[in-house]
Amino acid sequence: MSANTQIQQYFDALIAAYDQAASAAREASDRGIKISGRIAEEIGAGQREALEFSKKLAAEPTNFGLVTTALLEASVAAQGRALALAQLAYQEALSANAGARKILDQLIASHRSLAEAAVALSTAWIGQGPLAEAWQEGLKAFSAVGGAPKAEAAAAKARA
Repeated sequence: MSANTQIQQYFDALIAAYDQAASAAREASDRGIKISGRIAEEIGAGQREALEFSKKLAAEPTNFGLVTTALLEASVAAQGRALALAQLAYQEALSANAGARKILDQLIASHRSLAEAAVALSTAWIGQGPLAEAWQEGLKAFSAVGGAPKAEAAAAKARA
């Protein structure tokens, strides 16, 4: 395989890993935006209900039945909003957990292929370098010298 092909494979693997990381970041951002938007909506709804309650109270402060009913309605609505927000947060957390596992598996696979492409590329570059042949000859010479003392030590051990 040529070095140019290996370079292309390396950059293709690098781009794939980057795309997956960017996708994971976008999904996390989308979840955050969804929850933040919902919180803003709930705050606005809570403020409107508080103003409606205040308006009813100001209109008839002595009407105990009207005030109690308005207070009960506002409390139930606030609890419903809080429950809906908690449910959304829980669903998004579950979705994030499942999505994170999938993305992590994809990132591991893409980084594995990236590492393999990097090894192949570096091996090709080492083999094409001007000192590669000299290094390989030196390694062969070193291995040949290193083998003799081991053989003598084994023979001496066998004699003993």
